[in-house]
Amino acid sequence: MNLTKRDRVILIVCAAIALTSIYFLNDPRWLLGSFKSGQDSIGQIVQIERDVRTKNNGTYFWNDAETNGDIASGISLFTGEKSSSTIKFKDGKTIKISENSLVKFSVSNNEILLDFSFGEISAQQGMSKKIKIVICDKTYEIDSDRASAFALKKNSECGRLNVRVQKGEIKLNNKKLTPAKEFVQPARTELRTPEVEAIQVQATPPPPAIAIVEPVEPVVVPEPVVVAPPPQPIVQMQSPELKTKILKHRVISKTAPVIQWGQVENAANYQLQTSYDKTFTKPIVTTTPKPQFTFAENPSRKIFYRARGI
Repeated sequence: MNLTKRDRVILIVCAAIALTSIYFLNDPRWLLGSFKSGQDSIGQIVQIERDVRTKNNGTYFWNDAETNGDIASGISLFTGEKSSSTIKFKDGKTIKISENSLVKFSVSNNEILLDFSFGEISAQQGMSKKIKIVICDKTYEIDSDRASAFALKKNSECGRLNVRVQKGEIKLNNKKLTPAKEFVQPARTELRTPEVEAIQVQATPPPPAIAIVEPVEPVVVPEPVVVAPPPQPIVQMQSPELKTKILKHRVISKTAPVIQWGQVENAANYQLQTSYDKTFTKPIVTTTPKPQFTFAENPSRKIFYRARGI
């Protein structure tokens, strides 16, 4: 095939565009704005152990965290099983995020906000500035000195919060906490009444009343015959059936949506697949230790999901 000089130039340009597109698709952080300037950086990741991932605000892709990577406002950090990460803030203070944790960092009025979904956070040298912990739309302000050490632990999205002081003292919403005094915030619970099918039962009519009649003259009254009431029908009660529902909906709530599924026996982790189409042609695969997953932001489109134990 004979190509002109113009055809060869066009072919080379098309090949360069194709290679560039493949490179960007293999690393979606370039397209989704994960590489940000350091002007809003609040700290760095100084230690990574095993499975640690980060995600930028407004994206659905998790990337492997990098040592000395910036922590900026809007960054979410996740640690898997037997994994941890240490964050060093601009003032030199550090916090450790233990295994199976999810934290989102942000800044408001020059104060650090930690949107704490679940897991454990600890500080061994206190904090030189106040930090705020956001849990289910409720904010806790922690004020600690350099000689204090404390840990926060939470088992689920709106679960029980445990604040334990290991050394010194801290103030939680202006309330002093010491190693001898622990703070526990109970989990939010919702009680649901199971739906039971109504069964119609025919009630046995009461026996007729016995009328007392004064005798006009002496008569021999035969002994009354006792008639046994008809046997009461036996009603077979059926326990309500629990049915698994496949949820396919678009979340429009103000807070980050949460999806949950049934626990699988002997499952160490769960593999969650999310997709914009129900055929799961290009699913986004996520591993989580709990039978639930929290989106960082509300999806802009309808999302289908499925999960299995691994």
